Amino acid sequence: MADIVTIKVATLDDEVRINQLHHASFSSLLSSRYDDSILEQIVPIVSKVNLDLLNSGSYYMALNDQGEIVACGGWTHENPSTRKREAGIAHIRHFSTHPDWVRRGIAKKLYNYCKKEAQEVAVTKFICYSTLGAGSFYETLGFKTIKQFDLAMGEGLNFPTILMECDL
Repeated sequence: MADIVTIKVATLDDEVRINQLHHASFSSLLSSRYDDSILEQIVPIVSKVNLDLLNSGSYYMALNDQGEIVACGGWTHENPSTRKREAGIAHIRHFSTHPDWVRRGIAKKLYNYCKKEAQEVAVTKFICYSTLGAGSFYETLGFKTIKQFDLAMGEGLNFPTILMECDL
């Protein structure tokens, strides 16, 4: 059963705390699926939340009863790679959970919140780029793998990723 958390829309004021959560999450939870040389390069990149995402109104934080961010994630209509929109399709974006708070149902609660919000504006399919470690989490939510590939992150850095989709 999930711990009691409050879900709140993230804003630019939350940038530092969200980046700290991402860093704690990715540096710990990705270590079982990626080698140290990739993590050393990728964690500083993926730990920084996109400011457009914070301004989207559809990026959320799960807060514990002390107001600490224990998970975050959201969705956008825009494809994160092309910034284009397709009718009925939205993209799951930048989910992470603090390592001390995993496997408590919080990320699932956050996802279900995103799903409900997206369905209210006629979204019928979610697409996401998943890390290798999070693929099984998304599968439990009904996502199916489209393909596994190396996502080019610039300057010769390729990040093994899974492209997934889920009908809502």
